[in-house]
Amino acid sequence: MVIELLCIASRRDGIAAGLKPLATTGPETTKNMKKNIKLWVPVIFWCGLIFFLSHRPVPENFSESQTFSGIDIIYHILAYTPLAFLVYRAKKNFLFTVVFVALYGLSDEIHQYCLPYRSFEVVDLISDSMGGVIGGVIGKKEALGPLLSWFARQTRRG
Repeated sequence: MVIELLCIASRRDGIAAGLKPLATTGPETTKNMKKNIKLWVPVIFWCGLIFFLSHRPVPENFSESQTFSGIDIIYHILAYTPLAFLVYRAKKNFLFTVVFVALYGLSDEIHQYCLPYRSFEVVDLISDSMGGVIGGVIGKKEALGPLLSWFARQTRRG
């Protein structure tokens, strides 16, 4: 009985403070959940792909000794730009996107530090963050606005 009264009081106080109950139901909630899942699953997939690739040794034919010095900077930018684009598409917040990508890059570098055939590189972390900025800008449609708008309309039809 006391617990029920506390629950009722806290629910009432939360609603008075403008907080929504956690367990809401209805078609609108289901629609929002489906939309969020649709937007965040690609982000999770891409993060998993980056983790998988960074857990493996660099193939010899992709290494700096076989290509050119600084190729790993390009690899990091190419890996983290799509991640930032996907995060921006899901969250629609440029600052959140850049911080998310930078922190994920930091976690990736820490992960690589723990592997005997990889290392923590500050340059790689900077490259990851650069990819975050580039992907966020593309996500904001500041650089490729008309093309991305057209692509978004095409994907919504399907």
